[in-house]
Amino acid sequence: MSRDTASSGLVALVADRDIEETLARLFGRPESLGIGRFPFDLRRHPDRDAGCRVDAANFLRQFLRSYRHALVVFDQEGCGSLSSREEIEGSVEWELNRNGWGDRARAVVIDPELEAWVWAGSPVVSTALGWGQEHAALRSWLEARGLWDDGISKPHDPKIAMSRALRGAPPTSRRRRSPRLFGEIAAGVSLEGCQDPAFLKLRRILQEWFPTAGP
Repeated sequence: MSRDTASSGLVALVADRDIEETLARLFGRPESLGIGRFPFDLRRHPDRDAGCRVDAANFLRQFLRSYRHALVVFDQEGCGSLSSREEIEGSVEWELNRNGWGDRARAVVIDPELEAWVWAGSPVVSTALGWGQEHAALRSWLEARGLWDDGISKPHDPKIAMSRALRGAPPTSRRRRSPRLFGEIAAGVSLEGCQDPAFLKLRRILQEWFPTAGP
């Protein structure tokens, strides 16, 4: 999917439509990320997470002269490696570097999956999951089922918690998991409270590559 492509911008290789929609919405919120606006192009690898891990350099070679920067974003779960998130990122970045990108390309691996970015304490999340504005009610429901421990910022298994929350929502507002749902959350939730290491790395990369204009 192309969004305002330009030779000076960013090409991002992603594993699936959920990540694609999430990044498209996040990139559309430069003020919230503390960055300037930039043109970008989002591409999906046909082999999803594993393809992004082992084939990113080959896939992105065609864009070497067309884009200033390249980004690879995929889930650790399903990528086919038992290494740590940091080790996987380092391996992908090394391949990108030696294939011509140098320091113009980076990798972000989400541990374990994109659902880890969903669980902000916000009514935007509860509304998107079919629970309306009462985020506290959603959290209490998950806690009662052993899916969210007291004092922890997000469920211990974000994907299962999201699936159960969608199924447990009131029938009149129940929704299905979809890329659009991830996009709605990314478009509306506050980004200040997200402490997920992969998200923080993404924001740092974007702030380095696309700083805000001076006064």
